[in-house]
Amino acid sequence: MSWTKDKNGTFVWTPDGKGNPNKAGDNVTPRPSFDMGGVGTGTAGSTNNIYTVDVGFGLVDDKGNPLALPPIQIGSYITTLAGINPKAYARVKSAVAALTGRKTLDPSYVGGYVSKLATNIMGSSDVLAKTGTIEDYFRTAIKSSDGGTAASPPQSYVSSPTQAKGDINKTFGDLLGRQATDKELNAITSILNDAQKKNPSRYVDGVTYGGLDKEQFLVDLLSTGVYAANPKASPGILSNIAKELNTYQTTVNQQGVLKVEDSLNSVANSNGISLSKNQLDTYKSRIKGGESIDTIKNDIRSIASLGQPDSIKKLMQSGTDLETLYSPYKRIMASSLGVNPETITLDDPTLRMAIGPDKEMSTYDYKKALRTDNRWKYSQEANDEVTNMISQVKRDFGFMG
Repeated sequence: MSWTKDKNGTFVWTPDGKGNPNKAGDNVTPRPSFDMGGVGTGTAGSTNNIYTVDVGFGLVDDKGNPLALPPIQIGSYITTLAGINPKAYARVKSAVAALTGRKTLDPSYVGGYVSKLATNIMGSSDVLAKTGTIEDYFRTAIKSSDGGTAASPPQSYVSSPTQAKGDINKTFGDLLGRQATDKELNAITSILNDAQKKNPSRYVDGVTYGGLDKEQFLVDLLSTGVYAANPKASPGILSNIAKELNTYQTTVNQQGVLKVEDSLNSVANSNGISLSKNQLDTYKSRIKGGESIDTIKNDIRSIASLGQPDSIKKLMQSGTDLETLYSPYKRIMASSLGVNPETITLDDPTLRMAIGPDKEMSTYDYKKALRTDNRWKYSQEANDEVTNMISQVKRDFGFMG
Protein backbone atom coordinates (compact mmCIF):
# COMPACT_ATOMS: atom_id res chain seq x y z
CA MET A 1 0.00 0.00 0.00
CA SER A 2 1.22 3.51 -0.72
CA TRP A 3 -0.13 7.06 -0.80
CA THR A 4 -1.00 8.26 -4.32
CA LYS A 5 -3.26 10.95 -5.73
CA ASP A 6 -6.44 10.03 -7.57
CA LYS A 7 -7.83 11.98 -10.55
CA ASN A 8 -9.35 14.58 -8.18
CA GLY A 9 -6.01 15.24 -6.48
CA THR A 10 -7.00 13.42 -3.27
CA PHE A 11 -4.42 11.17 -1.56
CA VAL A 12 -5.64 7.57 -1.28
CA TRP A 13 -4.08 4.27 -0.25
CA THR A 14 -3.21 2.27 -3.36
CA PRO A 15 -2.66 -1.51 -3.21
CA ASP A 16 0.87 -1.93 -4.57
CA GLY A 17 2.30 -4.52 -2.24
CA LYS A 18 4.52 -2.06 -0.44
CA GLY A 19 2.77 -1.88 2.92
CA ASN A 20 -0.28 -2.18 5.12
CA PRO A 21 -1.72 0.97 6.78
CA ASN A 22 -3.05 -1.04 9.71
CA LYS A 23 0.12 -2.89 10.71
CA ALA A 24 2.93 -1.18 12.55
CA GLY A 25 6.20 -1.20 10.63
CA ASP A 26 4.59 -2.38 7.39
CA ASN A 27 4.06 1.01 5.78
CA VAL A 28 7.12 1.33 3.62
CA THR A 29 5.95 4.37 1.70
CA PRO A 30 6.18 7.55 3.83
CA ARG A 31 2.86 9.21 4.53
CA PRO A 32 2.56 12.71 3.03
CA SER A 33 1.82 15.71 5.23
CA PHE A 34 -1.37 17.68 4.77
CA ASP A 35 -1.47 21.37 5.71
CA MET A 36 -5.12 21.97 6.53
CA GLY A 37 -4.60 25.75 6.90
CA GLY A 38 -7.28 27.93 8.47
CA VAL A 39 -7.56 29.68 11.80
CA GLY A 40 -7.63 27.87 15.12
CA THR A 41 -5.99 24.88 16.73
CA GLY A 42 -5.90 21.21 15.91
CA THR A 43 -6.41 18.25 18.19
CA ALA A 44 -3.85 16.76 20.51
CA GLY A 45 -2.41 14.96 17.49
CA SER A 46 -1.54 18.17 15.61
CA THR A 47 2.13 18.69 14.76
CA ASN A 48 4.00 21.06 12.48
CA ASN A 49 0.79 22.85 11.53
CA ILE A 50 -0.72 19.50 10.40
CA TYR A 51 -4.20 19.12 11.85
CA THR A 52 -5.09 15.57 12.80
CA VAL A 53 -7.91 13.81 14.61
CA ASP A 54 -7.43 10.76 16.83
CA VAL A 55 -9.40 7.90 15.28
CA GLY A 56 -9.68 5.33 18.07
CA PHE A 57 -11.28 1.89 17.45
CA GLY A 58 -7.98 0.24 18.43
CA LEU A 59 -6.25 1.47 15.27
CA VAL A 60 -2.53 2.28 15.42
CA ASP A 61 0.01 3.89 13.10
CA ASP A 62 3.26 2.40 11.76
CA LYS A 63 4.99 3.17 15.06
CA GLY A 64 2.38 1.46 17.15
CA ASN A 65 0.89 4.73 18.41
CA PRO A 66 -2.86 5.44 18.44
CA LEU A 67 -3.78 6.39 14.90
CA ALA A 68 -4.26 10.12 14.23
CA LEU A 69 -4.92 11.37 10.69
CA PRO A 70 -5.87 14.59 8.94
CA PRO A 71 -9.60 14.42 8.10
CA ILE A 72 -8.77 14.48 4.38
CA GLN A 73 -7.07 11.07 4.74
CA ILE A 74 -9.60 9.36 6.96
CA GLY A 75 -12.25 8.61 4.34
CA SER A 76 -9.94 6.67 2.02
CA TYR A 77 -8.26 5.01 4.99
CA ILE A 78 -11.56 3.63 6.34
CA THR A 79 -12.64 2.55 2.87
CA THR A 80 -9.40 0.65 2.35
CA LEU A 81 -9.64 -0.79 5.85
CA ALA A 82 -12.67 -2.85 4.76
CA GLY A 83 -10.43 -4.98 2.54
CA ILE A 84 -7.30 -5.29 4.61
CA ASN A 85 -8.62 -5.45 8.17
CA PRO A 86 -12.29 -6.52 8.16
CA LYS A 87 -12.47 -6.78 11.96
CA ALA A 88 -11.30 -3.21 12.52
CA TYR A 89 -13.58 -1.98 9.71
CA ALA A 90 -16.50 -3.84 11.32
CA ARG A 91 -16.02 -1.84 14.54
CA VAL A 92 -16.15 1.45 12.65
CA LYS A 93 -19.10 0.32 10.53
CA SER A 94 -21.03 -0.76 13.62
CA ALA A 95 -20.60 2.69 15.19
CA VAL A 96 -21.77 4.44 12.03
CA ALA A 97 -24.78 2.13 11.76
CA ALA A 98 -25.75 2.74 15.40
CA LEU A 99 -25.54 6.50 14.99
CA THR A 100 -27.22 6.85 11.60
CA GLY A 101 -29.81 4.09 11.93
CA ARG A 102 -28.93 2.82 8.45
CA LYS A 103 -29.04 -0.93 7.92
CA THR A 104 -27.13 -1.06 4.67
CA LEU A 105 -23.70 0.54 4.63
CA ASP A 106 -20.94 0.27 2.05
CA PRO A 107 -17.28 1.16 2.71
CA SER A 108 -17.52 4.40 0.70
CA TYR A 109 -20.42 5.67 2.82
CA VAL A 110 -18.71 4.65 6.09
CA GLY A 111 -15.46 6.30 5.04
CA GLY A 112 -17.22 9.46 3.87
CA TYR A 113 -19.29 9.70 7.04
CA VAL A 114 -16.31 9.33 9.37
CA SER A 115 -14.30 11.81 7.26
CA LYS A 116 -17.05 14.42 7.50
CA LEU A 117 -17.36 13.79 11.22
CA ALA A 118 -13.59 14.26 11.64
CA THR A 119 -13.67 17.52 9.68
CA ASN A 120 -16.44 18.92 11.86
CA ILE A 121 -14.82 17.77 15.09
CA MET A 122 -11.58 19.47 14.08
CA GLY A 123 -13.40 22.77 13.48
CA SER A 124 -15.62 22.44 16.53
CA SER A 125 -15.51 24.80 19.50
CA ASP A 126 -16.70 21.90 21.69
CA VAL A 127 -13.72 21.14 23.93
CA LEU A 128 -14.99 17.68 24.85
CA ALA A 129 -15.46 16.70 21.21
CA LYS A 130 -11.97 17.90 20.26
CA THR A 131 -10.08 16.26 23.14
CA GLY A 132 -11.47 12.77 22.52
CA THR A 133 -11.23 10.37 19.59
CA ILE A 134 -13.75 9.85 16.82
CA GLU A 135 -14.72 6.64 18.60
CA ASP A 136 -15.37 8.63 21.80
CA TYR A 137 -17.70 10.96 19.92
CA PHE A 138 -19.60 7.98 18.48
CA ARG A 139 -20.10 6.54 21.97
CA THR A 140 -21.35 9.87 23.39
CA ALA A 141 -23.64 10.57 20.45
CA ILE A 142 -25.10 7.07 20.41
CA LYS A 143 -25.80 7.29 24.16
CA SER A 144 -27.49 10.70 23.80
CA SER A 145 -29.74 9.39 21.05
CA ASP A 146 -30.75 6.25 22.93
CA GLY A 147 -34.50 5.90 22.75
CA GLY A 148 -34.86 8.72 20.18
CA THR A 149 -33.69 9.57 16.72
CA ALA A 150 -30.02 9.21 15.93
CA ALA A 151 -27.76 12.10 16.73
CA SER A 152 -26.00 13.62 13.77
CA PRO A 153 -22.32 14.50 13.80
CA PRO A 154 -21.59 18.18 14.45
CA GLN A 155 -22.36 20.09 11.25
CA SER A 156 -20.67 23.35 10.28
CA TYR A 157 -23.11 25.45 8.28
CA VAL A 158 -21.10 28.02 6.36
CA SER A 159 -22.86 30.94 4.69
CA SER A 160 -22.41 31.31 0.94
CA PRO A 161 -21.04 34.65 -0.32
CA THR A 162 -24.59 35.71 -1.25
CA GLN A 163 -26.03 34.73 2.14
CA ALA A 164 -23.16 36.39 3.99
CA LYS A 165 -23.57 39.59 1.96
CA GLY A 166 -27.27 39.77 2.86
CA ASP A 167 -26.64 39.17 6.58
CA ILE A 168 -23.71 41.59 6.75
CA ASN A 169 -25.49 44.38 4.86
CA LYS A 170 -28.56 44.01 7.07
CA THR A 171 -26.39 44.40 10.18
CA PHE A 172 -24.60 47.39 8.65
CA GLY A 173 -27.96 48.95 7.79
CA ASP A 174 -29.32 48.42 11.31
CA LEU A 175 -26.21 49.68 13.10
CA LEU A 176 -24.64 52.18 10.69
CA GLY A 177 -27.40 53.14 8.28
CA ARG A 178 -25.34 52.08 5.25
CA GLN A 179 -24.20 49.07 3.23
CA ALA A 180 -20.80 47.41 3.65
CA THR A 181 -18.06 48.14 1.10
CA ASP A 182 -16.62 45.29 -0.98
CA LYS A 183 -13.47 45.31 1.15
CA GLU A 184 -15.53 45.11 4.34
CA LEU A 185 -17.71 42.34 2.88
CA ASN A 186 -14.70 40.20 1.96
CA ALA A 187 -13.06 40.60 5.36
CA ILE A 188 -16.19 40.01 7.43
CA THR A 189 -17.40 37.10 5.27
CA SER A 190 -14.09 35.34 5.89
CA ILE A 191 -14.40 35.91 9.64
CA LEU A 192 -18.07 34.84 9.67
CA ASN A 193 -17.28 31.61 7.82
CA ASP A 194 -14.42 30.84 10.19
CA ALA A 195 -16.67 31.39 13.20
CA GLN A 196 -19.35 29.14 11.69
CA LYS A 197 -16.80 26.35 11.22
CA LYS A 198 -15.75 26.73 14.85
CA ASN A 199 -19.36 26.52 16.09
CA PRO A 200 -21.03 23.49 14.52
CA SER A 201 -24.50 22.35 15.52
CA ARG A 202 -25.81 18.92 16.43
CA TYR A 203 -29.19 17.42 15.63
CA VAL A 204 -30.52 15.15 18.38
CA ASP A 205 -34.09 13.86 18.80
CA GLY A 206 -35.45 16.40 16.35
CA VAL A 207 -33.75 19.35 18.07
CA THR A 208 -30.76 21.33 16.79
CA TYR A 209 -28.19 22.22 19.44
CA GLY A 210 -25.35 24.72 19.19
CA GLY A 211 -24.37 26.51 16.03
CA LEU A 212 -23.52 30.16 15.52
CA ASP A 213 -26.03 32.96 16.10
CA LYS A 214 -25.08 34.94 12.99
CA GLU A 215 -27.03 38.06 13.88
CA GLN A 216 -25.59 38.41 17.37
CA PHE A 217 -22.10 37.46 16.18
CA LEU A 218 -22.10 40.22 13.54
CA VAL A 219 -23.46 42.80 15.98
CA ASP A 220 -20.75 41.94 18.52
CA LEU A 221 -18.06 41.88 15.83
CA LEU A 222 -18.90 45.35 14.51
CA SER A 223 -19.45 46.80 17.97
CA THR A 224 -16.20 45.60 19.52
CA GLY A 225 -14.03 45.65 16.41
CA VAL A 226 -12.39 42.38 17.51
CA TYR A 227 -12.84 38.76 16.43
CA ALA A 228 -12.25 37.03 19.76
CA ALA A 229 -11.23 33.68 18.22
CA ASN A 230 -8.51 35.40 16.20
CA PRO A 231 -7.84 39.02 17.26
CA LYS A 232 -5.33 39.41 14.41
CA ALA A 233 -8.04 38.93 11.76
CA SER A 234 -8.59 42.22 9.83
CA PRO A 235 -7.82 44.43 12.86
CA GLY A 236 -7.68 47.62 10.77
CA ILE A 237 -11.05 47.20 9.08
CA LEU A 238 -12.85 46.03 12.22
CA SER A 239 -11.32 48.80 14.33
CA ASN A 240 -12.41 51.46 11.85
CA ILE A 241 -15.94 50.06 11.74
CA ALA A 242 -16.17 50.05 15.54
CA LYS A 243 -15.02 53.69 15.67
CA GLU A 244 -17.52 54.68 12.99
CA LEU A 245 -20.29 52.86 14.85
CA ASN A 246 -19.47 54.67 18.08
CA THR A 247 -19.60 58.06 16.33
CA TYR A 248 -22.78 57.13 14.48
CA GLN A 249 -24.55 55.91 17.61
CA THR A 250 -23.56 59.08 19.46
CA THR A 251 -25.13 61.15 16.68
CA VAL A 252 -28.23 58.97 16.65
CA ASN A 253 -28.55 59.30 20.42
CA GLN A 254 -28.27 63.09 20.20
CA GLN A 255 -30.91 63.14 17.50
CA GLY A 256 -33.03 60.86 19.66
CA VAL A 257 -32.78 63.31 22.56
CA LEU A 258 -33.93 66.13 20.30
CA LYS A 259 -36.83 64.02 19.10
CA VAL A 260 -37.84 63.30 22.70
CA GLU A 261 -37.71 67.01 23.54
CA ASP A 262 -39.77 67.87 20.46
CA SER A 263 -42.31 65.21 21.30
CA LEU A 264 -42.73 66.36 24.92
CA ASN A 265 -42.92 70.04 23.93
CA SER A 266 -45.52 69.19 21.32
CA VAL A 267 -47.77 67.49 23.89
CA ALA A 268 -47.25 70.36 26.34
CA ASN A 269 -48.17 72.95 23.70
CA SER A 270 -51.24 70.92 22.74
CA ASN A 271 -52.39 71.25 26.34
CA GLY A 272 -51.54 74.90 26.96
CA ILE A 273 -48.39 74.23 28.99
CA SER A 274 -44.87 75.56 28.54
CA LEU A 275 -42.13 73.23 29.84
CA SER A 276 -39.07 74.72 31.53
CA LYS A 277 -35.56 73.34 30.95
CA ASN A 278 -35.62 71.74 34.39
CA GLN A 279 -38.88 69.99 33.63
CA LEU A 280 -37.53 68.72 30.31
CA ASP A 281 -34.36 67.45 31.97
CA THR A 282 -36.39 65.66 34.63
CA TYR A 283 -38.61 64.02 32.04
CA LYS A 284 -35.62 62.96 29.91
CA SER A 285 -33.94 61.43 32.95
CA ARG A 286 -37.06 59.41 33.69
CA ILE A 287 -37.20 58.16 30.10
CA LYS A 288 -33.49 57.28 30.21
CA GLY A 289 -34.20 55.38 33.39
CA GLY A 290 -36.65 53.14 31.56
CA GLU A 291 -40.00 54.94 31.81
CA SER A 292 -42.15 55.04 28.71
CA ILE A 293 -42.45 58.40 26.96
CA ASP A 294 -46.22 57.79 26.85
CA THR A 295 -46.25 57.77 30.67
CA ILE A 296 -44.53 61.18 30.69
CA LYS A 297 -47.00 62.54 28.15
CA ASN A 298 -49.90 61.42 30.30
CA ASP A 299 -48.31 63.19 33.29
CA ILE A 300 -48.27 66.41 31.25
CA ARG A 301 -51.94 65.95 30.35
CA SER A 302 -52.76 65.33 34.02
CA ILE A 303 -51.23 68.69 34.93
CA ALA A 304 -53.20 70.38 32.15
CA SER A 305 -56.44 68.73 33.27
CA LEU A 306 -56.44 70.44 36.68
CA GLY A 307 -59.61 72.52 37.03
CA GLN A 308 -61.35 70.70 34.16
CA PRO A 309 -64.69 68.88 34.60
CA ASP A 310 -64.54 65.13 35.19
CA SER A 311 -65.73 64.34 31.67
CA ILE A 312 -62.77 66.26 30.22
CA LYS A 313 -60.31 64.69 32.70
CA LYS A 314 -61.36 61.20 31.61
CA LEU A 315 -60.79 62.05 27.96
CA MET A 316 -57.36 63.49 28.74
CA GLN A 317 -56.42 60.44 30.80
CA SER A 318 -57.12 58.32 27.73
CA GLY A 319 -54.64 60.39 25.69
CA THR A 320 -56.78 63.21 24.25
CA ASP A 321 -55.17 66.67 24.27
CA LEU A 322 -56.94 69.92 25.16
CA GLU A 323 -56.15 71.16 21.66
CA THR A 324 -58.42 68.46 20.29
CA LEU A 325 -61.16 69.07 22.86
CA TYR A 326 -61.21 72.83 22.20
CA SER A 327 -61.01 72.54 18.40
CA PRO A 328 -64.83 72.76 17.81
CA TYR A 329 -65.02 75.91 19.96
CA LYS A 330 -61.98 77.37 18.22
CA ARG A 331 -63.69 77.04 14.82
CA ILE A 332 -66.85 78.70 16.16
CA MET A 333 -64.85 81.52 17.76
CA ALA A 334 -62.88 82.17 14.55
CA SER A 335 -66.06 82.26 12.47
CA SER A 336 -68.13 84.39 14.88
CA LEU A 337 -65.45 86.96 15.70
CA GLY A 338 -63.77 87.00 12.29
CA VAL A 339 -60.32 86.07 13.56
CA ASN A 340 -57.65 83.73 12.19
CA PRO A 341 -58.01 80.37 14.00
CA GLU A 342 -54.19 80.00 13.99
CA THR A 343 -53.93 83.04 16.26
CA ILE A 344 -56.23 81.54 18.91
CA THR A 345 -54.16 79.90 21.65
CA LEU A 346 -55.28 77.64 24.44
CA ASP A 347 -54.75 80.38 27.02
CA ASP A 348 -57.21 82.71 25.26
CA PRO A 349 -59.87 83.50 27.91
CA THR A 350 -62.64 83.72 25.27
CA LEU A 351 -61.84 80.19 24.12
CA ARG A 352 -61.40 78.84 27.64
CA MET A 353 -64.85 80.01 28.73
CA ALA A 354 -66.29 77.21 26.56
CA ILE A 355 -65.29 74.66 29.20
CA GLY A 356 -65.89 75.57 32.81
CA PRO A 357 -64.94 73.76 36.03
CA ASP A 358 -68.28 71.95 36.09
CA LYS A 359 -69.13 71.27 32.46
CA GLU A 360 -68.54 72.29 28.86
CA MET A 361 -70.92 74.61 26.95
CA SER A 362 -73.03 73.42 24.07
CA THR A 363 -72.02 74.95 20.73
CA TYR A 364 -75.31 76.93 20.68
CA ASP A 365 -74.67 78.45 24.09
CA TYR A 366 -71.09 79.22 23.13
CA LYS A 367 -72.21 81.11 20.00
CA LYS A 368 -74.61 83.16 22.11
CA ALA A 369 -71.88 83.91 24.65
CA LEU A 370 -69.54 85.16 21.92
CA ARG A 371 -71.97 87.99 21.04
CA THR A 372 -71.04 89.67 24.29
CA ASP A 373 -67.48 90.00 23.00
CA ASN A 374 -66.87 93.53 21.66
CA ARG A 375 -65.26 92.06 18.54
CA TRP A 376 -68.47 90.41 17.47
CA LYS A 377 -70.26 93.63 16.45
CA TYR A 378 -67.53 94.28 13.88
CA SER A 379 -67.49 90.76 12.50
CA GLN A 380 -68.86 89.54 9.18
CA GLU A 381 -71.31 87.39 11.09
CA ALA A 382 -72.81 90.46 12.81
CA ASN A 383 -72.86 92.38 9.53
CA ASP A 384 -74.66 89.55 7.78
CA GLU A 385 -77.20 89.30 10.58
CA VAL A 386 -78.00 93.07 10.43
CA THR A 387 -78.31 92.91 6.63
CA ASN A 388 -80.68 89.98 6.89
CA MET A 389 -82.84 91.80 9.49
CA ILE A 390 -83.12 94.91 7.28
CA SER A 391 -84.06 92.79 4.29
CA GLN A 392 -86.72 91.04 6.32
CA VAL A 393 -88.25 94.37 7.45
CA LYS A 394 -88.39 95.59 3.85
CA ARG A 395 -90.15 92.43 2.81
CA ASP A 396 -92.61 92.78 5.63
CA PHE A 397 -93.58 96.31 4.43
CA GLY A 398 -93.70 95.37 0.80
CA PHE A 399 -90.56 97.17 -0.29
CA MET A 400 -89.01 93.94 -1.60
CA GLY A 401 -90.55 91.38 -3.91
